[in-house]
Amino acid sequence: MSGSSFPSVDLHTQSEAAVIAEKLGLPLPLVSLLFSRGYRNVRDIQDFLYPVADHLHDPFLLPDMRSAADAILLAVDQGEDILIYGDYDADGVTSAACLCRYLDGIGGHTVCYIPDRLGEGYGLSTSVLETFGNRGIGLMVTVDTGTTAPAEVAYARSLGIKTVVTDHHECAGALPRCIAVVNPMRQDSAYPFEGLAGVGVAFKLICALESTRHPEKTVSLVAQELLERYGDLVALGTIADVMPMLDENRYIVKKGIELMKTGGNPGLAALIKELSIKNSEIHSSIVGYRLAPHVNAAGRMGSAERALHLLLAEDKGESLLLAKELCNYNLQRRATEEIILEQANRLLSQIDAEQKPLVVLWGEGWHRGVLGIVAARLSERLQRGVILISLEGDHGYGSGRGVDGMNLVELLEECAPMLEKFGGHEQAAGLTVNRSELEGFVLAVEELACRRYAPFKEAKDGMQADMCLSTLDLTLPFAESLSMLEPFGTGNRVPLFLLQDAEVEQITALSGGAHTKMLVKKEDLYYTALLFSKKTSLFPYMRFDRVDLLFELSVNEYMKRKSVQLLTKGIAPAGKTLVEYESAYKCIEGLERGKIPLMPLPTRADFVKIYLALKGMTAAKELSFSLRRLSLENGISSVAVCRLILMVFEEQGLAVFYRRRDGGKERDCFTFELIPTDKKVDIERSALYCAVRKASESLQERGQEQKKG
Repeated sequence: MSGSSFPSVDLHTQSEAAVIAEKLGLPLPLVSLLFSRGYRNVRDIQDFLYPVADHLHDPFLLPDMRSAADAILLAVDQGEDILIYGDYDADGVTSAACLCRYLDGIGGHTVCYIPDRLGEGYGLSTSVLETFGNRGIGLMVTVDTGTTAPAEVAYARSLGIKTVVTDHHECAGALPRCIAVVNPMRQDSAYPFEGLAGVGVAFKLICALESTRHPEKTVSLVAQELLERYGDLVALGTIADVMPMLDENRYIVKKGIELMKTGGNPGLAALIKELSIKNSEIHSSIVGYRLAPHVNAAGRMGSAERALHLLLAEDKGESLLLAKELCNYNLQRRATEEIILEQANRLLSQIDAEQKPLVVLWGEGWHRGVLGIVAARLSERLQRGVILISLEGDHGYGSGRGVDGMNLVELLEECAPMLEKFGGHEQAAGLTVNRSELEGFVLAVEELACRRYAPFKEAKDGMQADMCLSTLDLTLPFAESLSMLEPFGTGNRVPLFLLQDAEVEQITALSGGAHTKMLVKKEDLYYTALLFSKKTSLFPYMRFDRVDLLFELSVNEYMKRKSVQLLTKGIAPAGKTLVEYESAYKCIEGLERGKIPLMPLPTRADFVKIYLALKGMTAAKELSFSLRRLSLENGISSVAVCRLILMVFEEQGLAVFYRRRDGGKERDCFTFELIPTDKKVDIERSALYCAVRKASESLQERGQEQKKG
């Protein structure tokens, strides 16, 4: 519970926004939102809302692109076998599929290779290169890998294999010596946008190849034609790799999603069908949270080559079988992920994560394939960087996720002497460490993070709202206009809005209490607010409470009627409810610190009611609760009194209670365990109860003396 309203951003000058809104025929709140994100004139707003092919940059601005294109086209003309060496994630697989489809389409002879995540790990393998060298491969083109592999590229050269590297990872150390290293992250790059995914760089290579073959066509025309063939794959890889939805990525992803809706790649279309996703439902979030995990699951749980085969398949029957296979992999991935998440949470309960900007956890035999996902979930929840390491034999294999303002690769680079291997992006990195170096590495990287990112030590109170909305702004036209901001992603997140001091009118449990729905009222207008993955039993608010809501605004359609809907991301007490919260939790903090506050004394009946409630929850195997809900539903006079009762139970050996840290800072939610006992417990003998009673009696005596005086 934050104990305070969520922060909001003040609106920019309304007169300027109003003029632009009228000129462009847009809702004023939408223009105000764009103002808050730095788009403050007609040209910038139009370019953002209506991206066009002319916004795409010349592929030959990328370093070494001319050399790369010439070498590949020469190999195609000479009938030389071309090895496409990719990576096992969705970005690497879509990169390989795009380039393979294009080169095969212009008469090239290609063979694709995707490394095994568990057997080989990220990057180029000398044993694999030796195998292809023996097969007479003359040219290798890497996609989404290769920048940090100068030794492996040198080995390939010794085998007679020429190399073109296409990649987008940060450049640490010397670049490989080869025909070309096409990477927008190179320090000498003149390319105006660093946010391309690996598949984005591969697509730029295809554009360069096509432009070389057809010099009569403009850059934008070539790009448009190629996006009509490969745009869905480029969009999938770009979204999956969490690239910024800015600059040319906006046009690329928009066109790619349009292609997904009309068919596009047969394998991807089969996966969409298998997942029962309607064409009208496809947008960036669906791609990121439904499609991408299934493509990634093949590399995490089995073989990424199965995902590649899906994206290269032409036969509908084969595509459907492969799509089903990826769905099975994803089910395995989810089950494995939950096991590691539970173990990681147990480790977190033993440390003070709030004092660390970066948290490193490790476990024996954790499945490497899901470490990145679990790290991302923990990082989002804790608002901290997280590195998870799986110990296997003499080595530890780690995957990390960072937060805005934290560069994981830079941290790992400074700890490089203790690592066997590392690499990645600013906020997503991988590493290999010898078991003997693990303890020293953890101490070093966490200490380095503390020195460099001290501000992260302070726990953050919720998320930042883009705008505070009035009931005049909460309209269906405004909610529908937000789709113009698509595609959403890094650098262009789904906007968060704030509705202040609304009254809770109704609370409904959904899906057996796994989710919660509220009806809230503001100025005699009613809104539906949904809280997904928020158990109703852990929801501390009741009818007539006043709350501030932080939410994404969406459109709900039911029986052909549309209405606005608030997808709640945060909730805080407001008005009279906030006053009650602050008073109650100030009293609770005193109790927990051993400072006995002046407070009402619970009756014996109060103890009985709470104990019976806990027994009922134990029988139902519901071992978590909201303190405030437990208090109000059982008629206890205050939340502080309820907390006192629980502390007495614990003191007397009747139960143990653990504060849940679902959001890193929760004060209201607990898990518990009743301790079986046959002995009669005399509450009157509780030291804590007696201390509170003594303080209460002392206050009454002073009051009586004052009356007499």
